[in-house]
Amino acid sequence: MKLWLLRPVRGLAMDDDPWNLPYDKVYGFVMRAETGEEARQQADEYAMYESDYCNPWLEKKYSICVELTPEGPPGMVMRDYRSGGLW
Repeated sequence: MKLWLLRPVRGLAMDDDPWNLPYDKVYGFVMRAETGEEARQQADEYAMYESDYCNPWLEKKYSICVELTPEGPPGMVMRDYRSGGLW
């Protein structure tokens, strides 16, 4: 099995951005799967309310899916922090 990092695509137009309203949504996954397509399918199953009009974790227009490998500099792989909220 491989590890896959899935994140939203940045710079989408506000009216075409599934993450436009920033609450009750997932902003990233690290999935274990054989292929990127399988990782996207799994992410779609664990998604929250990213969109009412599309499946952003399945579509390359809205999300990236890259294989994580052990190569690279030391440091954090993923930190998905959102401050604030409606409380």
